[in-house]
Amino acid sequence: MIVVVLAMVALLLARAGRASATRRRAAATRRAVPVLAHDLARAARSGMSLPAALRVATSVDPALRGALRSLRGELDRGRSLDEALARWTLPGDGVQLRTLAVACRFAHVRGGDPAPALDGVAGALQDAVEVAEETDALLAQSRASASALVALPPFGAALFAVVDPAVGDLLLRSRAGAVCLAVGVGLDLAGAGTARWLVRRALR
Repeated sequence: MIVVVLAMVALLLARAGRASATRRRAAATRRAVPVLAHDLARAARSGMSLPAALRVATSVDPALRGALRSLRGELDRGRSLDEALARWTLPGDGVQLRTLAVACRFAHVRGGDPAPALDGVAGALQDAVEVAEETDALLAQSRASASALVALPPFGAALFAVVDPAVGDLLLRSRAGAVCLAVGVGLDLAGAGTARWLVRRALR
C-alpha cells in the first residue's frame, strides 16, 4: 500500500517538476529575445549591417545561442538573409523569436536603418514578457493549491496505513478495499488532469 502510494506521489511530483522546469526555460527565453533585439538595434545604430549584427550577436540563453548558430549555419550554406530568417524558429513555442525574425526581414527588405523597427519590436516583446510574468505570478498560488490537493489523498492514505495497519490490509487484501483504492487513484488522477487543464485554459 505504502509503496503504491509513494510511487504515485513520486510520479506526480516528477511531472510537476518537469512542467516547472519547462516553464522556467520558456520564461528565460522570453526574457532573452527582447535583449537580443535591443543588441541588434544597438549594433545597427553603430553602422553595422543587419547580417553582420546577426553574425556577431550573442545571448545568455542556451536556446537562443542554438538558434543563432543555426541561423549562421544557414547563411554560411549560401542562403539569403530573408530565406534564413524565414526558417528561423525555436522548438515548441517560439513566438517571440518568430516575431523578431519578421521584424528583421521587414527591416532588411525595406532597407535603410533597421534600428527603429528592432527597437519597436524589442519594446513590444518586453511588454509581453511583463504580462506573462504577471500572469505566472497570479497563477503560482493556484498551481501550489492544486498540487497540494492532488498530493493530500495519497499522503493521507499512507499515513492512515502507518497509524493503523488494518487500513492497509483492508485496501490491499479485500475486494472492496481494492475497488476503493482504484476509484480513489482514478479520481485523484482525474483531479490532477482537471486542475492542469484549468490552469492551461486560464493562460489562453
